Amino acid sequence: MTKSNDIIRIQELYHKTKCVRSINSVEEFVFSQNDKYLDAFDSIPVFNPLSLLGKVYRMDKGHFFIDNKEVKDINGEKPWIAITKRKSTYNINYIDGIREKLQYPQIEFRENGINNSITQKEKCIYMRVDDFSSWERDLNPVKSKNALLIDLRNNQGGNVEKMIDFVSSFVQGEIFFLRNKQRYYRVIANKSDYYGEKQIIVLVGQRTSSSAEFCADVLRRKQKCCIIGDKTNGKWVAQTVFKSENLYVKIPQFCYAFLPDESGIRRDGIIPDFYAKTESEIRTKVEEVLNS
Repeated sequence: MTKSNDIIRIQELYHKTKCVRSINSVEEFVFSQNDKYLDAFDSIPVFNPLSLLGKVYRMDKGHFFIDNKEVKDINGEKPWIAITKRKSTYNINYIDGIREKLQYPQIEFRENGINNSITQKEKCIYMRVDDFSSWERDLNPVKSKNALLIDLRNNQGGNVEKMIDFVSSFVQGEIFFLRNKQRYYRVIANKSDYYGEKQIIVLVGQRTSSSAEFCADVLRRKQKCCIIGDKTNGKWVAQTVFKSENLYVKIPQFCYAFLPDESGIRRDGIIPDFYAKTESEIRTKVEEVLNS
């Protein structure tokens, strides 16, 4: 349980290491935490194809399974090594002799379209926040309206410290807890510039993930904001990415919790207060909420 004086800065939470072990020594830990390997391709981290294709995979005592079928090899290599290497085709050989071929899917990189902006609308301030790490906007324009519309639909997470800095502008006191295998850590907002005494609406979607979900959940719990859009991704783990030779390995560090016990750990995406998928549906619902 968290002690009353357990208040620490986010920088102190992350595991510090100068030595990255070989990928073979971390694979079971990564898979046991239900996280994914990444590879490096043209300097862009890419999820492995099994994740992108929605395949259910796991390791059990050194054996690798896809959809509960044991895998002998992928492209002639150990399966957990092969999926970290981006190839156009993955030839999967199962122990029972069955063969399967997977094509690497087309994916869209959000790095090409990050848009952080603040726009003054007739009834509210519209804030599009695609990425917390690059958010450096002056929030003074927020003072001009009594309502905020925060758009997180294209925000797939990122730096947790930057997210905390952002959400601390709208929340005071305790924000949430981060939990590792040993203990819970309480995260406290402590900013002099506070803009939380306003009506807040948050837009989310299926691409809203990780620290963006933290942000939306905190604003709902602490500020009673209204959430409009679609169910979010459901990724409640903060991780650190380590580099090992030409591979990037994403290691889970903490899971997010709104209470310092097992009941406070989120395990699914955020359900919006009002479902709305098209731009027309979203505009209509936002107008209704602003006029209510």
